[in-house]
Amino acid sequence: MREFFVRLYEDGWHADGAVRPVGRLLIVAMSLAVLSSVLSLMFVRIIVEFQLRRSGYDPDGPLPPYTKEAFYIADCVRIVTVLAIFANYARLIRWLGTQNKSKYRSLLVISVITVAAYCYLLTTSYPLWIHVIQAVQVVVMFMVFILLNRKSVREHFTVTAT
Repeated sequence: MREFFVRLYEDGWHADGAVRPVGRLLIVAMSLAVLSSVLSLMFVRIIVEFQLRRSGYDPDGPLPPYTKEAFYIADCVRIVTVLAIFANYARLIRWLGTQNKSKYRSLLVISVITVAAYCYLLTTSYPLWIHVIQAVQVVVMFMVFILLNRKSVREHFTVTAT
């Protein structure tokens, strides 16, 4: 595990000068994903009660069968999804070290999809603190997209590796 973090630090924080800001932002995005998962796990009961209230149910009153369980399962799936996103960020950071043009295009596409996904999540029924984290993630990934479009970054990915 230590080797993973050392490599991540080297690939992201100390990447080539052209892509270093992108690597650092991806590490920030990765940290936000972990923070979101940990907080969601710690406060899953509060999140479920919030969602039940927003759906018109009284969390302490009678509920249709399996309603509360369905909300818990949905939130657990969300936590697992966020952890999968964490793993994806690690892969994206590793791609910064390549000079492969197809990896560059993939980074662009993934940044756009991620911004769109987090913007959609801002419309869902979650407590305000989750939306704050998601809004910060939108800003970070939009900045990644902007940085990926800088001339120096584009040139980094078009250089023929020797």
